[in-house]
Amino acid sequence: MTKQQIARFIQWRVYDGLSLKEIAQRLQCSPMEVLELEEAQQERIRAEWKIRLDSILHDKGVDRNHRRMYLSDLYKKMAEELAARDFTGLPTDKLYYILNDLYRLLQNEDLDQ
Repeated sequence: MTKQQIARFIQWRVYDGLSLKEIAQRLQCSPMEVLELEEAQQERIRAEWKIRLDSILHDKGVDRNHRRMYLSDLYKKMAEELAARDFTGLPTDKLYYILNDLYRLLQNEDLDQ
């Protein structure tokens, strides 16, 4: 297959979500040939999927940076709430646990870079 056909195949498979049968019809070849093409282009297809997923996560605001900002803001709010407490009731210990869990999440986010 030509480079242009391979590029169209990846576009149709990864970005347009077409089945192997639909792609075979468009490329005017057998589904077996398309399956062989998919196997031969596995690394590139996987890379394209990662790029697509990264773009979707960013667009929806759920990528690593957005998550880190959200957790940081939440941690700050909970720390402020804890500072306002007078420590006479049991709910404070629960707030400490949540605060510590958020702190661990933030530490893990830094390690995932």
